[in-house]
Amino acid sequence: MKPITLTKIADNLTDQQHFEIAEKLAFHKIDGIELSTAGSRWGATWKPDTNYDLTFLQFYKGIKAIRIHLPGVTNLQPLLPLADALEDLHLGEFKDKKVSIDLIGQLHNLNHLSVVRHPTGLACITRLPKLTALSLTGYAIDKLPFLNTLQHLRRLYIGFGTSKNISTISQLKNLEELDILWVKQLADINAISSLTGLVKLKIEDEKQIKILPDLSKLRQLKNIRLMNLMSLEDISSLLNSFVEEFIITGPNKNADFLIPVAKSDCVKKIYTAFYLKKEEAKAEKFLGNKFCQPDKMEYEMGHMKRQQLQYFDYLTGQQII
Repeated sequence: MKPITLTKIADNLTDQQHFEIAEKLAFHKIDGIELSTAGSRWGATWKPDTNYDLTFLQFYKGIKAIRIHLPGVTNLQPLLPLADALEDLHLGEFKDKKVSIDLIGQLHNLNHLSVVRHPTGLACITRLPKLTALSLTGYAIDKLPFLNTLQHLRRLYIGFGTSKNISTISQLKNLEELDILWVKQLADINAISSLTGLVKLKIEDEKQIKILPDLSKLRQLKNIRLMNLMSLEDISSLLNSFVEEFIITGPNKNADFLIPVAKSDCVKKIYTAFYLKKEEAKAEKFLGNKFCQPDKMEYEMGHMKRQQLQYFDYLTGQQII
């Protein structure tokens, strides 16, 4: 995935300065801007409790990306002048839970959206015809039935929040990548069995999941990465799957747990490790050439990494390292 290039701008600029920065962004082909309370290493930071007036965004009509991490902000209306060019929007959490994000539905060219615990107006995403990547942090996914209408979605991240199941995404036939992180009470992931377009699956830090669902219809699914699934007992569905690379890290104690993947004709590589050396030796013996140490995973599984951000000095066009 191509990195997003950004410039962090300050909170005390004049209209003329905003105009000049916008021109520099266009000249250096920098995707957009970030307004944030953190990340001073890469540029200016803002005050967390201030309700900033964002009307200056009208000077940045040509930008493709914007990240806003300003908890005190209450009005997102100034985003609308960016609608024609904006493709990537990241909104951090706001302190005022009455702030509606409904107007996002008017940003018709968005293809990537990331939102954090905005309870009001999320259904607006059904009005985004070009949305292909969605990141939802802190939501009760099982209470959002409209997610199943997002038929253009290719990548979905679900993090934190509380949900007993993910049935509200069971109809996303075009979804290619699914990333689930630390969702409380999540035990039922059978909806995954219906995601016939899925290519990559990552599940991390889940305490309730005991069994991998049926994978037999997921002919495109090639990569599964499981990290710290404390209660996982049964991965036998891998026997009747098309998975080629399987990664499992965390509290692995018994090598026999991996016997199903040892018998699989499709699985070519298994990245794993064990607390006990004797169990690791046992796994390595019956897995043979399939066995791989996790320290090789970062290189060979680099495509599982999330979207990268790169920060630039708008005056020089040089990247800030």
